Amino acid sequence: MTTAWTAMESAFASTGRSTRNATQIEQTTAYGYRGMIENYLKPQFGEIRLQKLVARDIQQYYTWLMDEKELSPNTVIKHHNLLTNTLNAAERQEYIMKI
Repeated sequence: MTTAWTAMESAFASTGRSTRNATQIEQTTAYGYRGMIENYLKPQFGEIRLQKLVARDIQQYYTWLMDEKELSPNTVIKHHNLLTNTLNAAERQEYIMKI
């Protein structure tokens, strides 16, 4: 079973922005990505099958970040950019297909 988290982690690693390979990005950027992934993305999307992930799940995630976690809109944009880049990489690797 490919969960959203497993596929996203694999896809994101292939973009050259792997949080495990900090030599390709600034160390502070990698640290920030790891924090977003471990503290927010993984707990929210870790058990969802990638094929079952829908726009509503992502919108609820953004709402959760702002309402429950009280993150600023600018920080939520950073989460959006990380998630978008990761999902685009997952599409390129054919974990998901655009419909």
